[in-house]
Amino acid sequence: MNTLSSRLLSRQGSSVHSVASLVSVADAVRVMNQHKVGSILILDQGRLAGIFTERDVLTRVVAAGRNP
Repeated sequence: MNTLSSRLLSRQGSSVHSVASLVSVADAVRVMNQHKVGSILILDQGRLAGIFTERDVLTRVVAAGRNP
């Protein structure tokens, strides 16, 4: 299969990054930047609690004038 999505996935790799649900937004963004990803999984006691994205940072933090 040589579709655009399969080529992108093969270049990106299959790594999934996560942080605990109690970390700050600033810490989550730091991990996202470190791994050069646009989203990160949020885990609560090892279970998936959600996903945090670049868009969340912009709309829920920056645009809302909140302190990360």
